[in-house]
Amino acid sequence: MRIFDRSRVESYCGPTTVYQMISQILPWVIFFVTVIVLIVRWESIPEQIPMKTDFRGNVTDWEDKRSLIWLGVIYLIINLTLWITEYFPGTWNNGVHIGFSRMNKQNSSVHTYRLTRDFLCDLRISMAVLFSLSLLWSAFGSAGYLGSVLGITVPALILIPLARYLLRLYVFR
Repeated sequence: MRIFDRSRVESYCGPTTVYQMISQILPWVIFFVTVIVLIVRWESIPEQIPMKTDFRGNVTDWEDKRSLIWLGVIYLIINLTLWITEYFPGTWNNGVHIGFSRMNKQNSSVHTYRLTRDFLCDLRISMAVLFSLSLLWSAFGSAGYLGSVLGITVPALILIPLARYLLRLYVFR
């Protein structure tokens, strides 16, 4: 058995959708475009960049620009983890045996796993956008703007996929 066996995933989740195919490619495209922009503009990035701000937009911590490399590595690890997790649907523990489903057990299982796979796809895209914005705003954005925008963007990029998943599970019942 191959480790990254798409047929095993499809036996749990049903056929792969166009959205799921896009979510396989888009985070990598966003990541590599961000890395290319940082490499090309590396000399124009200030030596000290804002890394932490409070809710008012005041910078609370400055770091060397090389810390952008570590943020990129962290994103790479998160993206790889979410990408690999998608190939092991048996480990998702998504509560398939929920009692409120009106469908028969097989359809309920496939549909719930499909929703969970879509949730993982949403997370991968959200994390790609989140880390790309963080890297680019830290490198090129103004300090006050960084805090105010990321203060709104970070919760939204994390909560929107979760809210979408839970809403779809609720409507599915």
